[in-house]
Amino acid sequence: MADLIIKSVKPNDKPTLTTIADYSLKWFDPTMWKAVVAASGYSLLTFGTEKCLQAWETFYFETVRPRYVEFLPRLSFANVPSFEEMLKRSTGLQDRLQLINSLLAHAPENEKDAVQAWCEVQSTQALGSYDSALVEDIPMILTVAKAGGLSCVSDVYVSFR
Repeated sequence: MADLIIKSVKPNDKPTLTTIADYSLKWFDPTMWKAVVAASGYSLLTFGTEKCLQAWETFYFETVRPRYVEFLPRLSFANVPSFEEMLKRSTGLQDRLQLINSLLAHAPENEKDAVQAWCEVQSTQALGSYDSALVEDIPMILTVAKAGGLSCVSDVYVSFR
């Protein structure tokens, strides 16, 4: 039944998508989670940081994070649900960095090194692709500057000139 709903749901139908996501977590079904993420258009805004953290806790980091293309080259990256794809498609710097920082903050000891390395790469990509220059992003940019130094911010600033 869930498969039929996932196949017919519209990407902007947040209540249905989040309900299906809740069931995927309740039923410990990573295949359903991946299908509902794909059905949403990999929308970070649909699920938010908390739901992504719940998925990670339920399915483990390597299940929800990876680019399976690395292991199965025949699959198209666009068809493989992952946190990376959600971050890539998200336009809000604050949303992207909030997810990245939350994952790092909640990393268990046995995954801390892998999560930290992944977060560093994703943070660099988020900042490198930042081109909005929105006022609401200023607090996040200041947080990045405090944590990573002014060189992180200067790289973003130079792209606006």
